[in-house]
Amino acid sequence: MRSFLTLVLFLLLTALIAFNIWRWPAPRWQGQDLVVEQTVGDRFEILFVGDTGTGGEAQMAVAAAMEKYCEAHLPIAVVMLGDNFYQKGVQSPEDPQWQSAFLRPYGTPCLGRLPFYALLGNHDYKGNPAAEVAFHSQTPRWVMPHRFYEVRFGQRLQIVALDTNILDVCGLASYCTLDFLKQAIAHRDRRTSIVVGHHPLSSSSEKYQDTTFQSRVLETLLCEKVPIYIAGHAHQLEHRRGQLCELDEMISGGGGAELYAVRKQDSGSLFARSTHGFLSVRVDPDALYFDFYNQNLDRLYSYMRPEPGQGTP
Repeated sequence: MRSFLTLVLFLLLTALIAFNIWRWPAPRWQGQDLVVEQTVGDRFEILFVGDTGTGGEAQMAVAAAMEKYCEAHLPIAVVMLGDNFYQKGVQSPEDPQWQSAFLRPYGTPCLGRLPFYALLGNHDYKGNPAAEVAFHSQTPRWVMPHRFYEVRFGQRLQIVALDTNILDVCGLASYCTLDFLKQAIAHRDRRTSIVVGHHPLSSSSEKYQDTTFQSRVLETLLCEKVPIYIAGHAHQLEHRRGQLCELDEMISGGGGAELYAVRKQDSGSLFARSTHGFLSVRVDPDALYFDFYNQNLDRLYSYMRPEPGQGTP
């Protein structure tokens, strides 16, 4: 009996050590507020773009297209879906890549007035991810209070930003990603929820073909609770239907990095294009409108999702 208890304690200790090594690179919660509020009207628009941070020609072309779109449509915010800095993230809030991959591309007259809600990608973890959290103190329009957080747009919309690099569980919503997700969507009130993360649940990418265990766990948590999931990581533009439920998954990973080929035959894909570009989401009182644009501002695909009974009170 004593040998059995010793073995159990050894296995538990090993698992605890492995868990802490796995999540060691993650920025630590230091008491900051994990809920951001932005005032909105009855109708508003948000842009979503991922895999941006090269500082190269493709990123600049997409940023220029977003600036033209911003001038014409006046969106209220941009959501950055991770891999904000290639190839190895940033090392500090003073890293020169802040200038080449964020301030220069998105410091134009219209985009430069908007908040950029950012989350972490796998390339961001190759540097110092805590530096991306800290950068908000120098440039307030860069918003990343923690590696996961929630943005509330009045009573109409909730965006829950996740750290899909480390989908940890510990029973504490301020410390672990999936605990925070469960708490956030449980307290969404009448708001429509959009969850965003760097990694897609699935994609038609030739590079990322396999559904992972983590993506299945995340989709299971989202199903029947959240209607829309938006991700990057796969360098393409795509609309997919969930494998486990009627979840709409949008992939906007064409922000500037090298493109990936997409499979032509994929039963889960409603639209897929290997091109640089971005996603616009327009929020109306009774529906959400999704539009993919390329770097030439050609509208490639449109989708409308009714949201009955979700108008602003």
